[in-house]
Parts: sequence; structure tokens; C-alpha cells
Amino acid sequence: MLLLHRLPVQHKVILEANLAKNRHGEEGGFQIEFDMPRQNMWELGSNE
Repeated sequence: MLLLHRLPVQHKVILEANLAKNRHGEEGGFQIEFDMPRQNMWELGSNE
């Protein structure tokens, strides 16, 4: 993900852990488990 460098380290770890689980087929998807302002959430969506 190109956006990981923009997030605090603890958030990167959560994202990477969930992506790894998804890769191994243990879950159908992953949740982004952190709080951020809605403006930044729109940024995330627009950069995909």
C-alpha cells in the first residue's frame, strides 16, 4: 500500500497484519482499525 508511510507505526502494523491474514485466506477481507479524520478517509479512497 502506498499510503502506509503516511500513518503512525502502530497503524501500519495493524494494516499489515490484516492484509497477511487476508492473503492466507483466513478472512474474507480486512478492516482498517484506526481512527482518523473524515477528510483523511476521503483521501484514502481517492488514492486507491
